[in-house]
This record gives sequence, C-alpha cells and structure tokens, in this order.
Amino acid sequence: MFETSFNHNNNYKHQFFNKSMLAQITVSPFDKGRSLSKYVSEVVKYVKMESIKRNLRYELTSMGTMIEGKNEDVWEVLKGAHETMRKYSKRVSTHISIDDNEGADIAILGKKRKIESILEEWVF
Repeated sequence: MFETSFNHNNNYKHQFFNKSMLAQITVSPFDKGRSLSKYVSEVVKYVKMESIKRNLRYELTSMGTMIEGKNEDVWEVLKGAHETMRKYSKRVSTHISIDDNEGADIAILGKKRKIESILEEWVF
C-alpha cells in the first residue's frame, strides 16, 4: 500500500485513499526472450480479476493496461501486478504512470472521447 509522509494524520490518509486515480502499468520480464505474451497474459488476468473484485475500471492497450478507481485499490492492484510477474521471472521491469486528478470521473473513457471530439473538427 502507498504510504505518505502524513501517516500520523489519519484524516489525510483517509481522504487520499478515497480519491479516484487513473494509472497505466506495463510489466515485463527481462529473462524470457522475445515472446512475452504468455507471461503478460498472466498479469492481465490478475488485473482483470482484481478489477472486477474491487469494482475498478481497466482497459488493456497494446503498450500496457490502464486501471481506474479508488487510490487504495489501484495501488494494491499495481503492486499485485508486479508480484504476479515475479512468479515467472527473476528480473521484472515495471513502469507506472499515474494521473491523480481529484474530482475526475471515468477518465479512461472521458480523456479518449475528448480527444476524439477535437479530432472530428479537423479537416484532413
């Protein structure tokens, strides 16, 4: 679980973990050669099952998986995704990108739709 320097203030910690977060994670083994889909699919299965269990939104892309929901749940799934790959590899590279936007809702869909609506206005 993500810890803050404000642990002594339970009120702050409670507020932090109830906000919504959008994260993208890419997890790769370093010792499995060129074909990684077998191992990556195990991580995606984990993310899918945890997302259903925790009521998170997720989307698989060709370069990673996006996960959106309560901060505490997203952090736990990110950690679990890394640990899932560690079951199959002695060396794992995990890249995480986070958009922590207080008050934002359904960013996975909203961000994409906003860009697509802008692009519709362009004439090629």
